[in-house]
This record gives sequence, C-alpha cells and structure tokens, in this order.
Amino acid sequence: MVAALFVFAWAVTNGAGGTQSVMSHAFYLPVLLAAVAFGARAGMAAGLVAAWTCGPLTPLDTLTGEPQAMVDWLTRGAFYLLIGASIGAAASALRRAHGEAIQVGLEHRMALEAAVGSPPRPSREVEEELRSLLHERRFEVVFQPIYSFDTGGLEAVEALARFDTSCPQPPDVWFARAAQLGLGEQLELAIIERALERSSSALPDGVALSVNCSPGTLRSSALLRLLSRAPERAMVVEITEHAAIDDYPGVLSAVAALRAQGVRLAVDDAGAGFASFRHIVRLDPDIIKLDISLTQNVRQDPVRRALAAAIVDFVRQTDGRLITEGIEQCADLAFWSQVGADAAQGYLLARPGPLPSPLAAVPMPARRIPATPGLLDLTAHVGAG
Repeated sequence: MVAALFVFAWAVTNGAGGTQSVMSHAFYLPVLLAAVAFGARAGMAAGLVAAWTCGPLTPLDTLTGEPQAMVDWLTRGAFYLLIGASIGAAASALRRAHGEAIQVGLEHRMALEAAVGSPPRPSREVEEELRSLLHERRFEVVFQPIYSFDTGGLEAVEALARFDTSCPQPPDVWFARAAQLGLGEQLELAIIERALERSSSALPDGVALSVNCSPGTLRSSALLRLLSRAPERAMVVEITEHAAIDDYPGVLSAVAALRAQGVRLAVDDAGAGFASFRHIVRLDPDIIKLDISLTQNVRQDPVRRALAAAIVDFVRQTDGRLITEGIEQCADLAFWSQVGADAAQGYLLARPGPLPSPLAAVPMPARRIPATPGLLDLTAHVGAG
C-alpha cells in the first residue's frame, strides 16, 4: 500500500505539471501511512524515499523540464522526514499506551474473576454444622430411576443426597461448602457408603447403582476399597462436567483401576460445564449423560437437532451409551427414542425416592435407529420426525 501511494503521488505530481503544483503534498500520504503502521523508523525511511522521489526524480516544470533548486527539494525532504519521525513516534506511543491499558484491564478482570470464583471460607457455624452432619450421619440417599429405551425397564438408579440441616440448602451448596473446608472427599464417600447400604438388598439384580463423585474422590484409594465391598453390584461412577480436572493422568489411572473392578465411568451434565466436552475426549467414558440444557425442547430447535444427531452418532461410533437427563415432556422422550438414545431419566418418568423404584410413569417408546448411522442421515431423520 505504501509503494502504491508513492507511485500515485509521483504520477499526480507529474500530471499536474511538476513540483511547482500543490500536488507534491501527495507524498505525505505514503509517509503518514508508513509512520502510523510501522513506527518512527518506517516513517523516516518513507520520508527519505519521498525526498528523493519528489526531489531529483521530479522536475519543477514537466513541460520545460526545468529542474528544482537543491535547496527546495532538500527543504521539502526535511519536512517529509520530520513528519514521518514525529507521527511514527506518536503512533508507537499510542499503541504502547493502548496495550498497557488493555493489559491493566485484563489483569483487573482476572482479579475480579478470581475473587468471584473463590468464595469466602464458610463461617464457623457452617463448619460446625457440616462436621456434625458427618459425625452424626444426618443425611439420607434417594434414588432416581433410569429407564432403558430398548427394554422399557429399569436400567439403573442414581443415588442423590438429601441433608438434614438447620439451614435448608440445596445439596450442591453443602457439597461446595464441604470442599472449601477440606471435607468434600469425606462427605462424598459417606454418601456413597450410605447408597451402598440402602441398595444392598432393595435393588434388583442387573440394575446398576450410579454414584456421583468429584475428580479428587475419584482418585482416592478409599473409593476403590468402598466399591469393592459390593463386587456383585453393577456400579457406575459419575463425574460431573462442571468439575475441573487438573490431573488427567491421575484420573485416568484411577479410572483404569475402577474398570478392572467392573465399575463403569459416566460423564454427567455433558454440555453444561466450562470443561465442555473435554472430559468426554480425555476420559473415554462408558456412558455420557446429557445435561438438561441439551435434552429439552429439542424438536423445535434445528441447531439442537443437529447437535443431537452428532452426539448420538459419536456415542454409537465409540461404543458408549447415551442417557438423556431432565426429561419432563412426552415430546422430548419421543424425540430421544427416535434418534437412538439408550436411556432416559427425568421427572416425567419418576422423581427421586426410596427403593424399590417404580415402573416408569409413562410408557417408554421403543428406540428406533436409522439404517445408516451417518450424521447427515440422522439429521435428516430427526428433521423428518
């Protein structure tokens, strides 16, 4: 662009009759562009080129061929150099100031996010409540059924914690507080132990027990010892996609030990957490449980339909199983059976409760898998449905 502007400036200056015309000022255009884009040195270099091009190479009068006086083109060249150097220096200073402002803004934003992401330590009263809850085992476990599209029957139950506290809060709040106090692993293991106790005789053979745990608990040898108490029970360990994993090799080693014991791994809340689908790619789970944000009202959304087709195709090609969570409408249940999901879980089918689990509240539609499992065929099939 700078070179093109030099050619333009030289052409218009000669076309206007030479440097006696005001068109010699056109040489400021490439000088300014070089200075703004590349800094003071480039501006000075462009000024030298302008001084030479608009000096000895351009006559005072193109009709008579009269040359310029040396003092004239040297003076003009000095102005080109001065403008190039000053504008280039100013542009560089502005860029540095702008960059520093951006850096300060980013650091400020990161500090705010860190402050928001690191809530204050729970109060002494909350800590005492949690320790008392653990010591006295003031919690219970309920089970939410998971029903198979293939058989229509009960495939598994997910164990969910309920706490008896003086300050009622959702379970995830108490788990988060326990993690802040260094009691998270202890609380999770206690919940899993209670789930094993409650399901030991009340859960039919062939029905899996699914328990939730964080990456830290998953790596714990205590979890392996706890699950080994029920070798005859089909077990699934769910790790939420919301949880950050900073040690994938350690988690993979723990998963290998669990699988050697017959335990399957599920990624819970897939598609909802900041980890996106990284857990799925890195951990190669046996089961993917889709979050409610992806499973509801899919039929009305073409983008979600395409995503559903892609997920089903991925699960089939990796020999996994796909469970859809948060099913609350018959239309969603029919949709996921139509595209080939393996099982469903949600309030439409059954709410969390004690064992034994009831039959599904509504009939489970039979799963229909297209003859050709490709993504485009699945998408077309869903759209047609």
